Amino acid sequence: MIIPIFFSAIVTVSIYAGFYATLDYYAAYEWGVESLLSSTANSAILMALFVFVFFLFYRFHKKIIILTVLTLCVVVIGSASYLHYRAERARRGDDPNIHEVSQAGGIQAEVITISGLRFAPPYEQGMVFIGDEQMTVKKWTRNQIVAEHPVTKKKGTVQLYIKRADGRISNSVGYELRDPSYLLHE
Repeated sequence: MIIPIFFSAIVTVSIYAGFYATLDYYAAYEWGVESLLSSTANSAILMALFVFVFFLFYRFHKKIIILTVLTLCVVVIGSASYLHYRAERARRGDDPNIHEVSQAGGIQAEVITISGLRFAPPYEQGMVFIGDEQMTVKKWTRNQIVAEHPVTKKKGTVQLYIKRADGRISNSVGYELRDPSYLLHE
């Protein structure tokens, strides 16, 4: 009875950490999904996976060599995947991430919406910059910021980025500062 429990635990943790946690992490960074499931659902999946794997091991525990090889394969693949996930997470950290800006450029006093992840809660509001100029923040949430252009003499493409209150800086996005006179020619 102890062998199926032991193998089940190892395989379950390897599958969960190596595959599901990695997928959840990349979904957040690549697709802008905050989390695929809640922590309660994650716990339920982990328990269900353990019961399923335990059932398989208990039912077929007589074929220990096959089970050992399969367990080793799952552990090695899951561990490699998990180590890559941890290295990537350490590299990217908890930095804010801009996924979308409502428009590619604008003029003074125009309001834009910035969408992404990990901007910080409203009580820890940071700053939004276009180039070296700070924008006026109208609304700040964990995943969306509404900001207004400052009056600036600069024109052309600059980098738009977010700086949280804790000093962490987001990825930057190209943004065009336009001369208001272009409105006369439209």
